[in-house]
Amino acid sequence: MTNTNGLDMFISISVQFSEFSSIKYEADNNIIKLELALEGVLEEEGKQEFITNINKCLDCLHKLRNSNPQISKLTFEDLPGITLISFYRDAETLTEEELHLFTTMLKESFNSLIIREEENMLSLEYYKKEIKKSLLKKINKTNTPSNNFFAYREEGRVFVFNK
Repeated sequence: MTNTNGLDMFISISVQFSEFSSIKYEADNNIIKLELALEGVLEEEGKQEFITNINKCLDCLHKLRNSNPQISKLTFEDLPGITLISFYRDAETLTEEELHLFTTMLKESFNSLIIREEENMLSLEYYKKEIKKSLLKKINKTNTPSNNFFAYREEGRVFVFNK
C-alpha cells in the first residue's frame, strides 16, 4: 500500500525542485532519496564542511518544528568528472520547508557546480498543482502492485515511473 503523504511529497519534489536530477520513493520503507550532480570532483574538506553546516541547520529546523526524523542521511559519491550527492529522508517527517533550506544551502555552497535542468513553466504555481493532480490520478489508476517510484528530469519534463 502506498503512503499518500509520501507519494504527495515525491510528486511535489519532482515538480518543484529542478536541482534534483532524480528522486526515488520507496513506499514500503517510506523513504525518499534525492540525488543531484555537481560538475567536477569535490575535495574532502568541502564535502565535510557542507555536511557539518547542513546537519547544524537541519537539526535547528527540526528542534524548532519539534520533529524527529527517523532517517536523515547525506552521502557523496565521486565519479569521473562529477560528484553525486544523495540525501535520504523518511517521507513522514520531510517537509517542503526542509527541502527549501536544503536547496538554499546547496546553492550557497555549490551553485556554479550544480548540473540541473533550466527553469521553465513549471515554476508557475498553477502548473505545479495541475501536474501534481494529474500524476496522482494516473498513479492511483494503475493496477500495478509497485510501491517504488522513480522520477527524473529531462528537457524540461518530469518522468515518473513505477519500479
